[in-house]
Amino acid sequence: MTELRRNMLEELQLRNYSPHTQHAYIRCVADFAKHFKAAPDRLGPQHVREYQLFLVQRKKLSWSPFNQTVCALHFFYHNVLHRNWMIEHIPYPRHEQKLPVVLSPARSGRTLPKHAEPQTPRHSDDHLCRRAAGFRTHQPAGDGHRQPTPANLRPSGKGP
Repeated sequence: MTELRRNMLEELQLRNYSPHTQHAYIRCVADFAKHFKAAPDRLGPQHVREYQLFLVQRKKLSWSPFNQTVCALHFFYHNVLHRNWMIEHIPYPRHEQKLPVVLSPARSGRTLPKHAEPQTPRHSDDHLCRRAAGFRTHQPAGDGHRQPTPANLRPSGKGP
């Protein structure tokens, strides 16, 4: 085990990173060094940028492993080599935003159970949505035109 790898492993352990993360970060930095066939402490900002472009353009890495590599390089240069000036040269990627899955009417009919018309307002979809959102649907006697008010949403049994 090289001195750099041992130092990085010790820093990861001191900061209580999980064993899985320790292994992943060491692998990411080792792959970075292997790509350039040089020790990572001899590589600079231009190498990091070139490697990021390689991961995105050639390897077509998805967001999650790409972000893990960026975090590993951040950790290595900041906490192991103490090169704070390198941090500004390793940009984080933007998180990819996925669109929600929209079910077709036929598929939603198979997924959601069909109910008969509700007999009381307690079983209506409106009532269930209001209850799920934390609104009280039964108000004390009054004029009957009051809007529902938010219920206390603090979970019971936790905290003060």
